[in-house]
Amino acid sequence: MKNNQPKISVLMPVFNGELYLKESIDSILNQTFSDFEFLIINDCSTDNSSGIIASYHDKRIKYIKNESNLGIAASLNKGIALASGEYIARMDGDDISCPDRLLTQIKFIESNMSIAACGTWAETFGAVSELCRSPVTHEEIRCRLLFNSAFIHPSMLFKKSIFTDQELLYHEIKALEDYDLWVRLVEKIKMANIPRVLLKYRTHDQSESSRWHSIQNQNLNNLRRKKLADLGLAVSDENLALHAQIAVCPKGSSEEFLIRAEEWLAKIYEVNAKSEIYDKNVLGEELASFLFVLCFQARFTVGLRKAFKISRNSTLSHFFCSVILKKAFYSSRNLAGI
Repeated sequence: MKNNQPKISVLMPVFNGELYLKESIDSILNQTFSDFEFLIINDCSTDNSSGIIASYHDKRIKYIKNESNLGIAASLNKGIALASGEYIARMDGDDISCPDRLLTQIKFIESNMSIAACGTWAETFGAVSELCRSPVTHEEIRCRLLFNSAFIHPSMLFKKSIFTDQELLYHEIKALEDYDLWVRLVEKIKMANIPRVLLKYRTHDQSESSRWHSIQNQNLNNLRRKKLADLGLAVSDENLALHAQIAVCPKGSSEEFLIRAEEWLAKIYEVNAKSEIYDKNVLGEELASFLFVLCFQARFTVGLRKAFKISRNSTLSHFFCSVILKKAFYSSRNLAGI
């Protein structure tokens, strides 16, 4: 008897996405891996999203219309409950999946059975064009989550069982439902990123209200505070604000800021040396990488002077020098066209 269960359920919530929706849908339907169902959840769009979705007659598409606007987290939870695939792949209605994305991810995750979820690198386009290199290994991902999200959400592939077995749901946290999920997942399962660009991630200009950004930043800092508390750090509001600044690596930092940043990152390393929650070498390189970027983006003489001091006399000196050597190696390869 033939098993009609698809290998993958691709899950894409849509709300007023008519501008880019067709391109996104086509990028999934044209995948080199074809054993999937495509759940498109229309969250009460008021534009022509419905007409665009209805214009397709591919049997792999399952069109789901919400009776009321549920929001992205509830729509994702609904999609997970309806999915019949062994794996769930995320997709957004304005991004583009590279043709071999699903094939590459399914081969990777089935060749690494300890991994239950994997993302990929991405290339942004639209308002900002850059290469997004997410941390690759599980331990690198754990360390990155002290600061920021470690995945490109629409690049993710999950084993569906992690939601059913762990009774996990997305939480409705403004623009951070993914980061919140990673924070809860990372201590329960093994996760990874494939170091290949398999998603084109569309960026938009920042036109939302200041109130929206304020809520988002507050939620983001709440998650950061939780991760730091789990490490054993009692975080003051002042130190949390400093941590948040370090996480975004601002340009033109003053020497005073670099000194405070180094002291704070060294404290994180020293606290972990006692608690041993994170691999000390992986955490050391992650912290030193933030320091390197801060120095690189500071005013030239300020950053150069501080980088020299860190390399000579700092808790993170060894890791800082290692990061510099790696950056130099990859830069030389790029210049050589390797």
